[in-house]
Amino acid sequence: MRPTPRRSGCAPTARPTNGDWPKPKPSAAGGSDERGESSDRKVQGRVTVSFSLVDPVRHARHLVVPAYQCEGGGEVVVRITVNRAGEVTHASVASGGDDCMRETAVRAARNSVFDINDAAPARPPGAITYIFIPQ
Repeated sequence: MRPTPRRSGCAPTARPTNGDWPKPKPSAAGGSDERGESSDRKVQGRVTVSFSLVDPVRHARHLVVPAYQCEGGGEVVVRITVNRAGEVTHASVASGGDDCMRETAVRAARNSVFDINDAAPARPPGAITYIFIPQ
């Protein structure tokens, strides 16, 4: 049996001889299983994003697509106000989603950036729609 080559900067990994791998330590973000023991939860899914800014039409320079971190799925509409420099100055939930999706969507909306338009109204209203799709 050849020794496992060592990668630069990585410590060798000890392999159990009896097939028993150590159990992961529970984290604060984990849940509980049916035995009452803590375990990590992994959620998967994707998020699609669309927006509407008219009068005049604005274009997204950086539209934040949040990481999928929520257990459920659904649509969240976030009302936004964008200044002439393209920065989102206000974001609030108009409809949809649970607390996790709503907080994630508002945070993403606040970090989005649109094109600069000196001819645009000072604070045109718009909306960003986030659709959380569980896998």
